[in-house]
Amino acid sequence: MAPPLQYARLALGHGLPQESDTQAEAPRYYNRMALVSGVFLVLSMAVIFLTGGGNILLYLLSFAFITGIIGLILAIKHKEKGKGIAIAAIVLPLVVVGLVIAALSAVF
Repeated sequence: MAPPLQYARLALGHGLPQESDTQAEAPRYYNRMALVSGVFLVLSMAVIFLTGGGNILLYLLSFAFITGIIGLILAIKHKEKGKGIAIAAIVLPLVVVGLVIAALSAVF
């Protein structure tokens, strides 16, 4: 005996409500950890340009790097905005530390 038509549609996937039918796509928000990494990056760049460096610079760059990695992972996982900020917070501290190491090795 053949199943009723509605059960056949459910089995084929035609009778199931689609996600776009039931709810509109929620607005994507910025990942908070990516924004925190951007704040640490801006603070570290302000320290570089205003004071020329300092003892706190290494801490700010390391915080920007670590929170950038966490922010990038969370933004990808939750499909949020802020991936570019997190990538910048990962790359720029590496570039700054590389330039400092190159400058110090050229001096000695």
